Amino acid sequence: MTRRRIVLLACALAVAPFALGGDATDSILKSAKLATVLIKGRETYFGQSSGSGFVMRKDGNTLYVATNAHVVDDPGDAAPTVVFRSGQKDEISLPGKVVALDRDRDLAILKVTASGPVSVIPLSPKARIKETSPIYVLGFPFGQMLSVTAGNPSITVAKGAVSSIRKDEGGKVARIQIDATVNPGNSGGPV
Repeated sequence: MTRRRIVLLACALAVAPFALGGDATDSILKSAKLATVLIKGRETYFGQSSGSGFVMRKDGNTLYVATNAHVVDDPGDAAPTVVFRSGQKDEISLPGKVVALDRDRDLAILKVTASGPVSVIPLSPKARIKETSPIYVLGFPFGQMLSVTAGNPSITVAKGAVSSIRKDEGGKVARIQIDATVNPGNSGGPV
């Protein structure tokens, strides 16, 4: 896949909601939590920069992680570290490589080589959304500041709803407004 096609695919997937309801919600959230990753960047005066991301595709031992470009797009950054199951006893930290970057859409795709079981974010491009549809925001807001140990922070899940669906002049969905809490560090995580 070309860089542009990967980024456009990520853009479409990032806004595709997954259907939630009943027992399916617990199963989907469990899988989504396992697919959500902490992304650690360079050391700064304020500590290590970080953000969130999610596994969007698995091809053998190669994983593709979607995140925001501003999480990994810094000329001084070395390869970002991708942390799976952050804050858990079985967490794994692996180097990631930026393989696609779209600054205009603020999207990036990282490539990570991993063995063992890994979850891919469950997406349903056919899900229908409307105002008041429930949504969940997963990620690592405030990064290391919310860790209660010397290790990496555990995932945070916030619940909200779709508050507005904004359409362009052609009647296509241009933006989806949500009312869930999103903080620094949630950047790149799934909604």
